[in-house]
Amino acid sequence: MRHVKFSIQNKLLFSVFFISAAITALFITISLVFDYYQEKEDLESSIYFIERNNLEPISKLLWDYNEGQLMTQVQSLSSLPQVVKVSLKSNDSDFKFEANHPTAVSDPSKNIIKSYDLIYGESKEKVGQLQIEYNRNHIFQKLYDKLLFIVVTQVLKSMLITTVLFLTFKALVTQRLLKIFNFLEELNANKFEKIESRKFFPKDSSYQHSFMSDEITSIKKVILKMAYRTRKYNEMARTQIKSAMDEVEQQKAMAVQANKLAAIGELAASVAHEINNPLSVIQSRAELMKKMRVDVSENQRFNFDKNTEALEKMTIRINKIVKSLLGFSRSGAGEDFCIVRIQEIISDMQLLSLEKARKRNIQIEIDCPDIEMQCRPIQLSQVLTNLINNSIDAIEHTENPWIKIKCYLSDSSSISYFNLVVSDSGHGIDKEVQKKLMQPFFTTKARGKGVGIGLNISKNIIREHGGQLELDTQSINTTFHLRFPQYQPSQMKVTG
Repeated sequence: MRHVKFSIQNKLLFSVFFISAAITALFITISLVFDYYQEKEDLESSIYFIERNNLEPISKLLWDYNEGQLMTQVQSLSSLPQVVKVSLKSNDSDFKFEANHPTAVSDPSKNIIKSYDLIYGESKEKVGQLQIEYNRNHIFQKLYDKLLFIVVTQVLKSMLITTVLFLTFKALVTQRLLKIFNFLEELNANKFEKIESRKFFPKDSSYQHSFMSDEITSIKKVILKMAYRTRKYNEMARTQIKSAMDEVEQQKAMAVQANKLAAIGELAASVAHEINNPLSVIQSRAELMKKMRVDVSENQRFNFDKNTEALEKMTIRINKIVKSLLGFSRSGAGEDFCIVRIQEIISDMQLLSLEKARKRNIQIEIDCPDIEMQCRPIQLSQVLTNLINNSIDAIEHTENPWIKIKCYLSDSSSISYFNLVVSDSGHGIDKEVQKKLMQPFFTTKARGKGVGIGLNISKNIIREHGGQLELDTQSINTTFHLRFPQYQPSQMKVTG
């Protein structure tokens, strides 16, 4: 934390030190004031004791004029710790005597000086005067010594407490906060791409049930959770952004492909329209030739009938192909549901895919009874043609390729379902490919052979029919199962 000028640790230590000093000063002041009044009271008690026990004996000795006893008495008074100096003189000034304390220094400005008139007995006659300088200065000296001792001991104690507190706080708080700070800085530098919690919190598990588990531990846990969640949200956001960009690209590709398909459809419609005109002429000429049969000789009539019949069949076939091509060029999305027979759908498929399969030596087997159903014929023809063409592309280079188409009805919950199964000689699809098979623009074909929207469009068409288009993952061969209600619920056919 190089940019931190005044850390929490320093603030706490300074606060503890100054608060401790302030409290110590307060208690020292109270203690000194108490000691001062206590010493003052003791001094006053000593003064009272001296007055009560010494004034009368000294007055009597002075009356009797016992000089030796007077000097002894005065010296004994001056030796008391409370006394600095004692002066005695008689009333007639015949006797004067002064005694000083051996160690005390006279200082009238700080000490207490009291003068006593010495009265003898019942006569109440003044016999002399006694002056005593009481030592009040020793009170301040004593308080000063005590203050010095207390200050030194308290300072040492505060320094010791501060040092111990510094080390304890550093171990319990500062170092842990520093780890959290460094962890956050690394997260900020790496933008949550790489979270190494063990690098900063190697003993994280030991804090779970110990005295170290405290508010900082809780903060650390919250920060770790936030870091991992933020990284997760960042990854989700990047995934969503990538998905959105991919979807945009897919939409662009779909739009391009749709334009291509629309252009192909227009071209197919235009070509079919152009073919229809000469085809009509050929059909009319064929009809005319049939009428001219009577003009042909008996020997040539057989070949004539054979050729006109072949010409008629070919025109009929071309006409069907043109109609199928026109139907396939339309999307069929706006087409109404109508009742058709499956053979009509298969017939359209054969016209568009049978020749492609024949050129690749692929056998197509069809097992479909003449089932009636309700659907959008153009769309269903597109789905079936797409499935057949996918199978042709997948197995064209395999040995003995084949495609089988099977149709049947099944009942479920009083609803009759139309089922169509398309299988080929392929040996299934990889599991990884299966997951993406129905996704838009996913294809296993070589570049230029497909864009990967056929199965997705087919699946959506069957979904619009109220059914499902699925890959049979249990089949040995590659098999697609198409299933939808035989009659649409809004237009359910009543039987019975």
